[in-house]
Amino acid sequence: FIWEMNVMLAPAYWLGIKWRRANRMGAWLSIGIGTLLFLILPVAAPMLRPGMRYNEHLLRTTQPAARVTVECATEFDVQKREDEIARWDRLDLIGQAEGPRPQPLEVGREFEQRYIFARPSIFLTQDIKTDAQGRLFGKGRFSIELWILEQCGLDLQSNPYALNETLRILFRTLVPFVIMIVGSLLTWPDKPEVLSRFYAKMRTRVIPDAEADAREMELSLADPDRYRRLLIFPNSQFELYRWTRQDWIGFVLSVLGVGAVLLFIWIMVSIQ
Repeated sequence: FIWEMNVMLAPAYWLGIKWRRANRMGAWLSIGIGTLLFLILPVAAPMLRPGMRYNEHLLRTTQPAARVTVECATEFDVQKREDEIARWDRLDLIGQAEGPRPQPLEVGREFEQRYIFARPSIFLTQDIKTDAQGRLFGKGRFSIELWILEQCGLDLQSNPYALNETLRILFRTLVPFVIMIVGSLLTWPDKPEVLSRFYAKMRTRVIPDAEADAREMELSLADPDRYRRLLIFPNSQFELYRWTRQDWIGFVLSVLGVGAVLLFIWIMVSIQ
């Protein structure tokens, strides 16, 4: 939830430092509309219209197809199947067993494993409950992102819950960027002299020595185009810089660090 709040500030940050055409009006539009759509309406809409929680359309749950895989049986699988057989036998005695009797497994033999995905509510975040009168109602916040995506023609009911959550987060991430881009293009840009001073500071690398750093900054402010050669697209509005040796070393070390973490996790989950 904290990450989803911060993502609304991301366009103002990233476009502000990487796109000269971005402006304060676009930033405020992105933050304001994003706050209304993703923070206020999901909470306020069910409060202002309690009937939403009983709406049959909004009470729908995901209905993904079961997944069947072929696996080699382990001791855990054998024990689990024995428990299923015992449960089926108990239900069969009272005439409540469903389907054929499960077949026993042997360690090392292949068998079909059937996975049934959870079927939570699509549009209300805390699933479906039953009230005192026995009526179904939805709890939690209203997922306005998924509602909008469904209005655009997406079939959310056949998706697994994880896929719908991915679509919701992508929508919440991208829409504020679109709002800021459109808002910035439709309003006046910031003053060129203000932009020149700002990006002159952005292009000047920080020096640990305070006096030397101050001297470098004075030179950059006196000549805002001093480091224009760093730009990949010098004739565009984008502030994308060429990588130096220091950038490449930092990037490679970061990738190796992430790879080491993933390798460690893979080793841990592979231990039997």
